[in-house]
Amino acid sequence: MKSKQFISVVLSIAMILSLVVIMPLQAKAADISELGTCDSSKVTGSYSTSSTEDYFEYTLTVTNSSGSTINDWIAVVKTEGSINNISNATASWNNLSYFYEGDTLYVYAKNGSSIQNGQSVSLEKFCYSGQKAKSIDVYYSTTADAFKEIKSGSSGSGSGTGEIINKDIEYNYAKLLQESLYFYDANMCGDKVGETSAFSWRDDCHTQDSHAKIKTGDRDSAVLSGVEVDVSGGLHDAGDHIKFSLTNGYAGTILGISYMEFKQAFIDTDSEEHLKTISNYIADYLKKCTILEGDSVKYFVYQVGDGDDHNTWSSPESQTTLDRIAYVTSSDNPATDQVSISAAALTLDYLNFGDKASLDYAKKLFDYAKSFNNKKCCNNNALIDNNGKFMYNSTSWADDYCMAAALLYKATKDAGYLTEFNSAKSDAAGKFNIYAWVSWDDISALADYYGADNAESLLSCANNMKKSEDGYSFLLEWGSARYNCNTQFLGLLYDKVSDKFVYKNWSTNQMNYLLGNNSNKNCFIVGYNDYSAQYPHHRAASASNDAAALSDNHHILLGALVGGPSDASGSYEDNQGNYQCNEVALDYNACLVGSAAALYLLHKEDDNVPKTLMTTDDIKNIELRKMYGIGDAPTPTPEPTASPSATPTAEPTAEPTETPTVEPSASATPEASATPVVTPSLEASATPVVTPS
Repeated sequence: MKSKQFISVVLSIAMILSLVVIMPLQAKAADISELGTCDSSKVTGSYSTSSTEDYFEYTLTVTNSSGSTINDWIAVVKTEGSINNISNATASWNNLSYFYEGDTLYVYAKNGSSIQNGQSVSLEKFCYSGQKAKSIDVYYSTTADAFKEIKSGSSGSGSGTGEIINKDIEYNYAKLLQESLYFYDANMCGDKVGETSAFSWRDDCHTQDSHAKIKTGDRDSAVLSGVEVDVSGGLHDAGDHIKFSLTNGYAGTILGISYMEFKQAFIDTDSEEHLKTISNYIADYLKKCTILEGDSVKYFVYQVGDGDDHNTWSSPESQTTLDRIAYVTSSDNPATDQVSISAAALTLDYLNFGDKASLDYAKKLFDYAKSFNNKKCCNNNALIDNNGKFMYNSTSWADDYCMAAALLYKATKDAGYLTEFNSAKSDAAGKFNIYAWVSWDDISALADYYGADNAESLLSCANNMKKSEDGYSFLLEWGSARYNCNTQFLGLLYDKVSDKFVYKNWSTNQMNYLLGNNSNKNCFIVGYNDYSAQYPHHRAASASNDAAALSDNHHILLGALVGGPSDASGSYEDNQGNYQCNEVALDYNACLVGSAAALYLLHKEDDNVPKTLMTTDDIKNIELRKMYGIGDAPTPTPEPTASPSATPTAEPTAEPTETPTVEPSASATPEASATPVVTPSLEASATPVVTPS
């Protein structure tokens, strides 16, 4: 995990500008002519503009002199050259919707397309950057919704490069779903890794977290005297070993939604128990992070470890002397974002698997978040790493708070949670933005769907992507595949809840690109096929003490989604030192899992799409101690008198010789007001036991 400040700033600017970049639709004027008429002597279009050098905002006027009422129309606007991107197409204030292909814009009324004979309508506004408009034609029809097919396609369902150019690759979403879950096994932390993780090269680590000292301030503040907490367990954030409740909570939330909405896919692929194991592992950690005093929350641990982790490239198992600090909330730093997203993840653990303890902790966390009048994101000073940069600098708390409220209402039917949802959404002052991109920093669109039953928020958010030459929708150079999968997930969820197929083809083509259907034949999911990335930015998997040294003994990080192309043309470097292209993280894989599940169900009856499960040949080099859903595993003959076989002993990887950097002791004076408290006995669900299939 590297600094997330750059990404957060870019996304924040994008949200402020409401920049909406939509895939060009593969629609031509010739296609439109089959659906309507273009006769400039009867129906005309004109536009007026306010513009800068290369940014244009046009008001569109359509005049009907055809002699009849027209009930649908679409304006085709030619420009003098290229269009770089369009903006505000889904903004709530805009009366127009539009998309583009090449140098041509297709513009139509967002609400109501009827124009009576002799009347004109003027609508604002279509906005884009590029070259100025030079001509306009209006296609019209007396038939209502005559251009519906073309208009609906502008939502992002364009096929992109639907052609399979690499036919030797198997585009199998069942196997992809199975494999995508294994990444979370690789990032397990604590004293139950050896018995829980599927990978034989992972073992117990950071067991010192079971008696971590705590700080309420930043790294330079003093520890609270006499206070220790058990925050062992949980998941490492990325290829490093810091634990953030924000990303544990976000991953738990997205994985939980994926299972809740696409459950049958997990059942069909024998992945249900695997998902449950991961969900429980996250939930148990978040419960430990919830420090109780009596029946109420006193602190919440939002981070374990700090940026000094980046000074050392070694396996987590080798860090046996590293005493890590647990950073906790305070009256000045309520960390509403982290507390709330953790409550959301715990609620989903209850909704999906019936863990009442998870629901109880979720309620307590939400009450804790609600109790602060100064609700705000986690104090950045506590998140500064050793280079003085911010890690997970969240820009909004309202989306997380609303997500928790919406899910708690779903779980309890307590109307008070809906009241909190509506209040926070209303008071967020621009920080609750359904037109933003879904990421660890903003899940407003998902919160709005579950809290306000607004499926259109999913669609609006999913539309915000760019397209490269190969049809790959590209947003940012850092972790572009992650944002691509996030958009797939939103679009496919919209398809499911709206019972439409707006995103099926688009998401299929995007996922196929990630699996290797691109001109460079790169697969961005580790271990999926022979063209997969081999060197993810992951310390444990590298089997190396140096990020620049590629070990012949590196482990295959099965199912991990790497960062992906660093530009829209598909540039990519398979190098574990390149964290832009090859970083892996909890948030990266979350929507990959959900998208794979959705695509499996969408193509379940398609005979042309393979649906076989993982085979023993697929995993022959993966070093697994546990396997889920192996398609060609022999069925054992029951032998009642046989004694149960012993559980295999894990074979730990040889520890690197490099001594990790140890967090120095704080020299500041402890806070006078700090009262030592006894670490409470925290209720947690039973550790799940997985039986290999």
